[in-house]
Amino acid sequence: MHRSLTFAASALVVSTIGIGAAQAQQAKPEDVLALRKGVYQVVKASFGPMAGFADGKVQLDAAKLAVLGTRLGAVAPMAADTFPAGSDLVAGSKAKPEIWSKPDDFKAKMGAFQAAAAKLADLAKAGNLEGVKAQVPEVGKTCKACHDDYKEK
Repeated sequence: MHRSLTFAASALVVSTIGIGAAQAQQAKPEDVLALRKGVYQVVKASFGPMAGFADGKVQLDAAKLAVLGTRLGAVAPMAADTFPAGSDLVAGSKAKPEIWSKPDDFKAKMGAFQAAAAKLADLAKAGNLEGVKAQVPEVGKTCKACHDDYKEK
């Protein structure tokens, strides 16, 4: 029962964020920033426990990893949609201007994150615990690469 409620709540969050991401190009910049923060909170809430699992600090079973992987796999493709032009000027954004002045590099790094997250999601959904442990550092590297160049500390 708890798993069903968790999955239903996750699906609602992901679908709401998905609708918002599709409208990001038309939204006010401050609304896009709120969406961006929401997307990355879901990434953090999904990837964080998986990273803890890979480090041996968090006990997760295959079913919980599958839920986390499903959530990460659904939200990671939305991340790039939360950086439209103009959203760099909103107070509270930690995005560096290089996102918009180096769009090809940003897009490549975002694509690397999305591909690594998709692979992790697939491994988690398949119940491949050793594969999850091996893939977590790869996802972490893609996060770090983007944060190093495109996020204020």
